[in-house]
Amino acid sequence: MRENDKYFKQWKIKQDIKKFEINVLKKQQRKIRRKEKLYSKKEEQNSNFEKNLKEETFVVPENFSIINNPNETIDFFNKIYKVIDKNPQKTKLFLDMSSVNQITVDALIYLIALIKNIRQMSTTIFAVGGNMPKNDKCKLLVSESGFLDHVQATYIPTKYNNNKIRIRSGGKFESNIIKEIIDFICEDNKASVNINTKSLYTIIGEIMNNSIHHAYDEDVKYEQKWLIFVEKTSTKYKFTLLDTGLGIPYTVNKKIILESSLLTKDFKLLESALEGKKLRTQTKKSYRGKGLPEIKRQVFNGVINNMSIISCKASCKLYEKQTKIEGNDLNSSLRGTLYYWEIIKNEEVQYVNN
Repeated sequence: MRENDKYFKQWKIKQDIKKFEINVLKKQQRKIRRKEKLYSKKEEQNSNFEKNLKEETFVVPENFSIINNPNETIDFFNKIYKVIDKNPQKTKLFLDMSSVNQITVDALIYLIALIKNIRQMSTTIFAVGGNMPKNDKCKLLVSESGFLDHVQATYIPTKYNNNKIRIRSGGKFESNIIKEIIDFICEDNKASVNINTKSLYTIIGEIMNNSIHHAYDEDVKYEQKWLIFVEKTSTKYKFTLLDTGLGIPYTVNKKIILESSLLTKDFKLLESALEGKKLRTQTKKSYRGKGLPEIKRQVFNGVINNMSIISCKASCKLYEKQTKIEGNDLNSSLRGTLYYWEIIKNEEVQYVNN
């Protein structure tokens, strides 16, 4: 067949196309084999790493609540931190919640903060796992609270409840989230409630600001954040807000306060901050918690009800129409400050904006 023959040219074109297709196919196959080899090697490395991880199982307290069962629940969290602080790169955690039969959202919020701190500290693959409570009521709260949205849970359905503002978190003042909370309450037209929305805005905003104020303190090891959850029932609104900062007693410089043995206790330091006494921080700067006396005043005046504050070892309770702060020191120290308060629904509907 001559080269200038048209049939030869057609044959040659077909042969070139076939050769090209074969070369492309071989190239693709080589690429796939390289990927498979790299993936297999990575899987092997991950498997070897997992085998070398030290496994730690932590059984969650049956009454998993900082507010209702503070010493046992805080001690549970501190045991995890103790393991992580020792060797954060070689630990595999499993949080066993199967035996939990009582639970409050404050413990779930704190658990979210702990898991995020663990992931922040880890420089390599870090394993954190867990299971759900067997108790149906507890399992429902875990799902409806929004907890699963923050911990990258898989294969567990999330449930929504219009009576709950799912857990929100942030690292700065978030006016839009406060507005969402105010709207959530005010849209409840059937509720009989007397709410000073301006004061509520101020209280939440002050706690948000406090949570990030010490973000650049040299003593801060973890990311500074706040987390909030709001729930309404037939008789009240319930607020849970966590400040993951250093904790109020820790930030107060004990040496500058009156030389009294009583003021070496965390509760007395927290009480002094709530009373509005002139305190200073470890940095010798004036203590920023200017909103704490205002929060106390709002409780005593009945604007908000039944407030609990836990910070470091300090635990205190404030009730409406009282003038005394009740509290004591706990056995275990909480990293950060937890606030819980309620607004009781009254007989007349009235939304106060000033």
